[in-house]
Amino acid sequence: MRKLILILLIILISINTAISQKKYAVIISEQFAFDDSKAIDKQWHKTFNIAYDFVYNQNISINNIYMFFCNGIDYHYAGISDRYNAETIFMQPLTNYPVKIELIKNLFQEKGNDRYYLYDYPEINSADSVFISIVTDVKSNNKESLNLYQEPAISLDELKMIISKTKANFKLEIK
Repeated sequence: MRKLILILLIILISINTAISQKKYAVIISEQFAFDDSKAIDKQWHKTFNIAYDFVYNQNISINNIYMFFCNGIDYHYAGISDRYNAETIFMQPLTNYPVKIELIKNLFQEKGNDRYYLYDYPEINSADSVFISIVTDVKSNNKESLNLYQEPAISLDELKMIISKTKANFKLEIK
């Protein structure tokens, strides 16, 4: 009988832990010149597909995705396919912030007792999962920096250092 109670208690604790853990995603997309329509089209499609994957393949709520893209507004152009229109697919805009270093630095701020919160968003704790994607063409251009919105570029090493300061459970990818 004691073994049965102990097994049930372990199962309940495991279920409670699994339910209380949340998943978040952060997408930091490199800034492109607005007059380079091919580059920005490609960047929006790539960024949008990453967000789509987070929502529909990794089961992360759209409300738990925080995106830095260009000037802080979803990319729209005449004739954009509904496939790349956030308001059609997600029923809300996708982009939260412009790609600015201070906003990225403020993304994770310690709140005490091993708890953190996304810049002006709900708290997360160190058991939660945070998936971070940096979207750039670094692989094709052999460059080592990320272009920001109306600011000098930041080195990828510096950006990685900023992100790695968080104690939250995170996975970083450069795409």
